[in-house]
Amino acid sequence: MFSRIISRIDDFINPIVVKEVRQSINGRTMMGTTMLFLTVQLVVLAIFFLDSKRLAGKGDDLFVWILGILLYACVFGVATTASMRFSRECAKNSMDLMYTTVIKPYKIISGKVFSAMVMVIYLFSMSVPFLCVAYFLRGISIPVVVFWVYLMFMIMIPVVTFAIALGSIPLSIIIRGIIFIGALWGIGAFFISLKSELRYGSLTDIMGFWPIFWLTIIPLIIAAGLFVISVAGISHSASNRLMPLRIYTLILWLGSLVFIIGCLIYENASGRQYQRTFSFWYVFITFCLTILVCTSTAERLEQTVRVRKKIPRIHLLRPLYFLLSTGAVNNCLFCLVLLVLTTFISGFFIFTAKDTPRNMEMFTCMLGITFYGLFYAGLTTFIRNKMKKIFPGMIGFIYFMVLSILLTFIPLLIAMLAFLDFQEIERSGGYFFILSPASLAYDDTRNLGMIVAIVGFLITIGMNFRYYANYFKASFTPPPINSGDNSK
Repeated sequence: MFSRIISRIDDFINPIVVKEVRQSINGRTMMGTTMLFLTVQLVVLAIFFLDSKRLAGKGDDLFVWILGILLYACVFGVATTASMRFSRECAKNSMDLMYTTVIKPYKIISGKVFSAMVMVIYLFSMSVPFLCVAYFLRGISIPVVVFWVYLMFMIMIPVVTFAIALGSIPLSIIIRGIIFIGALWGIGAFFISLKSELRYGSLTDIMGFWPIFWLTIIPLIIAAGLFVISVAGISHSASNRLMPLRIYTLILWLGSLVFIIGCLIYENASGRQYQRTFSFWYVFITFCLTILVCTSTAERLEQTVRVRKKIPRIHLLRPLYFLLSTGAVNNCLFCLVLLVLTTFISGFFIFTAKDTPRNMEMFTCMLGITFYGLFYAGLTTFIRNKMKKIFPGMIGFIYFMVLSILLTFIPLLIAMLAFLDFQEIERSGGYFFILSPASLAYDDTRNLGMIVAIVGFLITIGMNFRYYANYFKASFTPPPINSGDNSK
């Protein structure tokens, strides 16, 4: 009986978790991290005990230092090393092993994440004695200690998943260095905010049910999105690897809409105004869709036979399959559909309220930013089709970044050369940035910038009309049954 239970548990355990944990425990990196981690904590504890006269009531200061050391150890001792190891495994000369293995991509990513979180729990457990010393020195209560340790652990889940996602994407040393500096800055900012929260005692205001609920849900939502991106990063280029990301976005949109409607019912029953609730939802959704539109420029311009073979035979399901499939055109159309639905729902509830909406400017800005993203994405698609014979290996996102920089900074350079007066540029600056989202920041050109973004998006549809027509025709027509696969 027990042998049968053990065999079932053994089949359930992800082999990647066992491999990664064994490699981390036996490796020198984790041993060095552990020794350095304990040594630094002992040194900090010794420094506090040297000043024995002022030791009473200094538990909050010691707690902040221990938690800061723990955060640095988890980020650079666990997450960074896991990302570096995974990036070496995802190198071009070893990706064939990733494609030929019988282990599914989601099992590989989940194994990497879970094994890294096991090491995080290991470091957390080694900090418990030092946190107990901080409590016995007084100046901090047990609920505060438990709250911050729990918050730290929840923060580490998306941090570790983000590190694994970086390892699955081929990035240059410069970009990784920028991310490393950003991580240092983020940890320092968190350290300073933690110290100020403990010193001024405002932490008790957020230790309720709903703050803890959101501090639990939001990191898990972010980690789920990064997990889906990581799975797409190691999937085969000919597969429909971004369909899970589209499904995740659709579930997030529907879930947030259901939650917002629930808030609307509660606020309407209590006599509160609900414009701010829908405005917050609109800003959140349009922000996510703008990022998704920008990433669409890195997707492929043609559908592969492997994706087309899975086109549903039922014609009514083909539009939904098209919206969820991998491809630059699919992503832009998917974002456009969600944007139209979000704008209609938010606008209906905001503008049918009794009070005049005070956030019309924000509403216009967010809608304009998304349309500028669609405009840039369509222009990037046109440039990619014209330049793919000259630069066949060029990533589409590079075109998008160059185009964004040209349309934003060249008008500023022209304005500086024309006026040579910053005040004059500031007074008429919106007209120089009329082809970029910067025009939405000016009151005089906000509506004009919105019109330019929509007209530019429509113009790019006309520029890519022939390509779009052929793409739609190929995407809605399944290939012959005996057609071979390709790896475009």
